[in-house]
Amino acid sequence: MDIAVQENIFEKQNIAYFDDMGREELISFLKSIKGKTICFTGHRPSHLPWRYNEDCDMCKKFKQKLNALIKTCIDCGFETFISGVALGFDTFACESVLQFSKNNKTVELMLAIPCKNQPEKWGETDKKRYNDILSRANPVYVSTDYYSGCFIKRNHFMVDKADLVIACFNNLSGGTKSTVDYALKKGKNILFIKP
Repeated sequence: MDIAVQENIFEKQNIAYFDDMGREELISFLKSIKGKTICFTGHRPSHLPWRYNEDCDMCKKFKQKLNALIKTCIDCGFETFISGVALGFDTFACESVLQFSKNNKTVELMLAIPCKNQPEKWGETDKKRYNDILSRANPVYVSTDYYSGCFIKRNHFMVDKADLVIACFNNLSGGTKSTVDYALKKGKNILFIKP
């Protein structure tokens, strides 16, 4: 990429770190964004500090922090939230948005589903949770059948539609990193939240 073009991209985007911001700074950041669509990207349980133990205090505190962030986004006028509805962070984000959408009909959760058999290899509890989310949201199937690039296609779809990317990212390689890299390349606004 040409250096001048790259600098131009980074001039247009805001990158912020939720854990380092006060409430007024967060509100100012959110209000500076043109458009009102957010997408989420984040780690699966295996890359989160509490792994699969959602009953631990660390996970409960993280969910409270995420709820506070999403409520502030809604208070600042964001209405459409897009998730890939994967295990881990995506699921937490979906459940939080759905909680707020009960009392606010302008809030929409769009699910960018990579393929129809996404939860095929998941355990029964995770499948039930997935189907509950699916029944209360607006699903968009990015691909019908699984193929090796359908998750990348899903991630690009979400970023392309978003005005702000909320990323739960701890610098590990994988799908979240490639999504963050794509968002940076596309000049998207990014708000990082620590797991």
